[in-house]
Amino acid sequence: MALRIQLVDDNPVFLAAIRQFIESMPNAEVVALSSDGEQALQAARELQPDVVVLDIAMPRKSGLQVATEMMGWENRPKVLMLSSHNNSSYRNAAREAGAAAFVTKSDFVTQLVPMLEKLANEAEPGPAPA
Repeated sequence: MALRIQLVDDNPVFLAAIRQFIESMPNAEVVALSSDGEQALQAARELQPDVVVLDIAMPRKSGLQVATEMMGWENRPKVLMLSSHNNSSYRNAAREAGAAAFVTKSDFVTQLVPMLEKLANEAEPGPAPA
């Protein structure tokens, strides 16, 4: 079963690049593209992706606000935060907002696939108890 992924970033060039990158992965499907926090919430409610790859700095609602709101959902997606900024304050804020992972945009090519695979493995049900 393919991992259903929503991509959220206000930079259309980066959004297109990450979409192309993810669509080349086996067992991954991009189900939504959003360019601001409000669009992200609406699409996630409707489509219920497994993972939301979410930029921190965006218009209308930040990625941190979006992730925090999603934490209150019954069937919330895993959130993977993306940022151009690689510092401990951003990483801590992402963790406090409920992000399962944090990847810098400069390292997404090498870090994104392993992070998505890890999140996919966490989402798969384990064997039934004996």
